[in-house]
Amino acid sequence: MPARLIYDRATLRADVAALQARLPGIRLFYAAKACAEPLVLGELAAHGLGFEVASAEENKALLDIGVGAQDIICGLPMKGPDLIADMYAKGCRAFAFDCPEEHADLLCHAPSAVRLLRIAVQDLDSTSIGWGMSPDTLDAWVAESGGVLAQIDGVSFHLSRNYRPKLLERVLDRAGAVLDRLQGTTSPILNIGGGYRNTLPPHLALKFDLERFYRTVTERLGCLRARHSIRVWAEPGRALVERAGSLQTRVLQVRAAAHEHVVALELNIGTKPGAHPSAISAVTVAGREPLYSLDAHLRGDTGEMPTVVFVDATCEFAPFYRLPLCRVPRVGELLEFQGLGAYTGCLSSRFHRRAFPNVTIA
Repeated sequence: MPARLIYDRATLRADVAALQARLPGIRLFYAAKACAEPLVLGELAAHGLGFEVASAEENKALLDIGVGAQDIICGLPMKGPDLIADMYAKGCRAFAFDCPEEHADLLCHAPSAVRLLRIAVQDLDSTSIGWGMSPDTLDAWVAESGGVLAQIDGVSFHLSRNYRPKLLERVLDRAGAVLDRLQGTTSPILNIGGGYRNTLPPHLALKFDLERFYRTVTERLGCLRARHSIRVWAEPGRALVERAGSLQTRVLQVRAAAHEHVVALELNIGTKPGAHPSAISAVTVAGREPLYSLDAHLRGDTGEMPTVVFVDATCEFAPFYRLPLCRVPRVGELLEFQGLGAYTGCLSSRFHRRAFPNVTIA
């Protein structure tokens, strides 16, 4: 039986409201890659969110459920001219770019669109994606084509793990330096990307203070607003859907090892090697008997609990999670993992022609 992803409507609403409160005055564009299921997209659209897409398929999914093209932005660089032309023809009017060649494609195929220069951050944060224009490349481009700064409407960046205040301050300093140079608009856009969290997994909660992080965001953006009259956008994904999603699946096999137990599940989802896991809030048997609690884990109240490693039934994915449980699950039991609404179903594959997880919302 395929795994099931069940989204709780009330939790979705609560987490949208929570992030809006933490990022006041910022237009939120949900990053569809976190979960592009039409049921979830429709619920978020009902709360007035915009959407950030990176493919024709994500764009179509939103248009098919009635989202207006004016509420969709394309935040990913590395686009070919065909995708730019297609999205522009269907109404998209805001695109990020990170190289002179893509800027030229936007001028040609999306002439009246908003053009946001995505700046590089990987030299400041090695865990973030390598796309983005470096300061040296920008200097060389401006020197070669002097008028380009008048053809840019704003700046964007993306930090993959955006809960570290000192790092964010350094990136905002870089973004502010580029905003200082723009010539084409009196009210530029600053897109502060995604990577935000409403909760942190145990190892991060011990090191980082989310409330301090969001205070830093508000304070630093206030300074930039005073200098530039900027409009601020953000592209949260995980923070909006993570807590709302629960995964239900059955135990296929249990293997005892020297210091831990290996439990195989029918998942067809998983974490890729090096991926950053969600903060599972609880594991239960059929939603009733508790086996794991994030709160207890954070307090260190795990005592002599057995360590259980959950794995997918195939070798495609890295181990799913390693957790201290009240007891070892049994073959055939229906387990529910709470807090897995982000980057789960979207990591499904057709390896061994397995079925994708079923998705519902309640």
